[in-house]
Amino acid sequence: MLDWGIEGKHYVKGSDHVIKYPDGGNTGNNGYNLNMSFAMGNSFLSYVFEGNNPNLWSETEEFNKSAVKSKALGFNFDSSSVKTEVTAVTNVVGKYALGLESGVLDPNKSLPEFIKGLKAAGIDKIIAEKQKQLDEWAKNKK
Repeated sequence: MLDWGIEGKHYVKGSDHVIKYPDGGNTGNNGYNLNMSFAMGNSFLSYVFEGNNPNLWSETEEFNKSAVKSKALGFNFDSSSVKTEVTAVTNVVGKYALGLESGVLDPNKSLPEFIKGLKAAGIDKIIAEKQKQLDEWAKNKK
């Protein structure tokens, strides 16, 4: 119900897993059109709306099964030995990231400043510590 609304009012079943607007219904007059099925728990249990691939979820599931799993799957970084650097880097990211991502800051000017700030804040120490832990974890995993 959260996903598509009330059957018969906001949607009608076209076939087993495919739904559509009731006669005369559309996005503008439906009264319930979240268009957020991705945020409603397990999408694989959701209906597919008419016009989309009716095999969307089975094909997505097969695609997911074919994904190559990272060799680092299961690794957890313990940042306690670099917590000061993590805090400093987080502050630098907070200063630049949104402006660079949104296009507010000129990347030709701000990106070098951002990188310089990350280096000064200790990003290389964090990377080295994480790599050390990952190497140790991988060695012990075998």
